Amino acid sequence: MNFAFIQPIVQFESPSVDIKKIVDRIYDFWDKNINNSTMEGGGYQLRLVNHESGKVNELFVPEINALLQEGITTGVENYIASLNVDQKEEFSTKIWVSKVWINVATPGSYHKTHVHTNSHLSGIFYLQVPENSGETFVVNPYPTGVESIVKTPNSSISLSARRGVGYIFSSSLAHYTDPNHSESDRISLAFEIKLDTTLKS
Repeated sequence: MNFAFIQPIVQFESPSVDIKKIVDRIYDFWDKNINNSTMEGGGYQLRLVNHESGKVNELFVPEINALLQEGITTGVENYIASLNVDQKEEFSTKIWVSKVWINVATPGSYHKTHVHTNSHLSGIFYLQVPENSGETFVVNPYPTGVESIVKTPNSSISLSARRGVGYIFSSSLAHYTDPNHSESDRISLAFEIKLDTTLKS
């Protein structure tokens, strides 16, 4: 029996990363550089890394790089393993984090439903999560299929927002965040990943 188009969502953590230092650096940078809101209902986004254009923002501190190396690499490896793909030993998969950005969801702000069209995987890592500050929802890609009856009966599933926890999923999955109903900012690190399978040297 074969399976097609099953969509895993992998949770990961990065326990050795100093999250407080990252958040403090974000606010220090924000006070000096941010003037306009870029999220629905307010809130801000700031691109940290765009390897396609060669740009790296000064906010890209060593702690964020450690998070990418430690947490995201492990998360992607677990994602690939969950697919149960029988990959030949002479091939290896290169993980390329192509874009990284910060989301600061101020009270009342949210993200509309969207997908990431120029990557294989997408993800989010929560840095600050006040109570009632909203969660990320992934939309069911099989709204009329049998999968919706026996596997994912809801129209969407929630990725519980918790400090120090991240998620990786297919970039083809539509997702959104609900409004931040708290009185503080919800802060997350978002990223896009490309995979390249090549012959081992």
